[in-house]
Amino acid sequence: MTFGGAEKFLFDLGGYLLGRGHTVALVSSGGVFADGLAELGARTYRLPLERRSAFAANAWALRGVLKREAPQLVCANSFLTAALARLAGARPLLILHNPLQAWHLPVIARAGRLLVERVLSVTDCNRRRLVALGFPAGRIETVPNGVDLTRFPAREWRPLREEVRVGTVARLEGYKGHRFLLRALAELCAGDRPVVLELVGDGAARPELEALAQSLGLASRVHFLGSRADVARIVAGWDIFVLPSLVEGLPISILEAMAVGVPVVATDVGGVAEVVRDGVTGLLVPAGDSRALAGAIGRLIDEEGLARRLTLAARRQIEERFASGVVMAQFEQALLAAAHG
Repeated sequence: MTFGGAEKFLFDLGGYLLGRGHTVALVSSGGVFADGLAELGARTYRLPLERRSAFAANAWALRGVLKREAPQLVCANSFLTAALARLAGARPLLILHNPLQAWHLPVIARAGRLLVERVLSVTDCNRRRLVALGFPAGRIETVPNGVDLTRFPAREWRPLREEVRVGTVARLEGYKGHRFLLRALAELCAGDRPVVLELVGDGAARPELEALAQSLGLASRVHFLGSRADVARIVAGWDIFVLPSLVEGLPISILEAMAVGVPVVATDVGGVAEVVRDGVTGLLVPAGDSRALAGAIGRLIDEEGLARRLTLAARRQIEERFASGVVMAQFEQALLAAAHG
């Protein structure tokens, strides 16, 4: 398993269910989260799930795991793993994290009826789109991602520093839109705004982004921090959080920033608008628009009253709707209903 929002969610859900006395068995490609769940008491099995050429062999191996574990409920974290579970003899519940693209929606809606028993979607936009294409409305419900408020406690409000620190947490991949954030930073710096950008995360696009920062004259203003375990501490040190993604589900990184008390600028993609209500809990801009990003960041720099109002409203929303205790209880109830339905 690699570092990402879906894996963080899986770790939190597995830990919650174990703490509630349920038995959890995890089949994955291995990695830090699988190891962490094993330490918490989950039974773990490692298969080369990332190898498409091993699909049939993985299905056969999974069949053996299912025979050994005899689970009341099988959950899949993607359509690919749902297909694998179906081939292994199970009819899984699908936890849908990723945004659905228009070109494969009809195929997924039709195949999903055959592959899975139920769907839990972390975004309502995915639920609506699947139902509109014929997926049975009674077999899909929305349960959002959540954030652990003990790991991301609210900080005291503080005025902006002379040198504004902007940051984001995301894999360094093209679809995450970092290049537009770098160009927005260049525009802000050209307007004599003292801004520093910190990027948490790693990925294939890092060399390209480092070269772009250099070419824009931003080498001293952009800090690539890599994958970090101390995300809460880093985010708490930022003045503004920006999510420049071109494609998203419901990003946990936004929930974490809101929980800590950092004002948010984000692109209006996927389920982002379900948590970032423009002008109420954050600022939304069109995807792929560096000028709009720069304008929204600049607005938060210039209007402290607005930044504070958005931040307080966002924190209240997190406590009421997205706190992990609330969300995990919803997931537990949905899983129990599926297991006994």
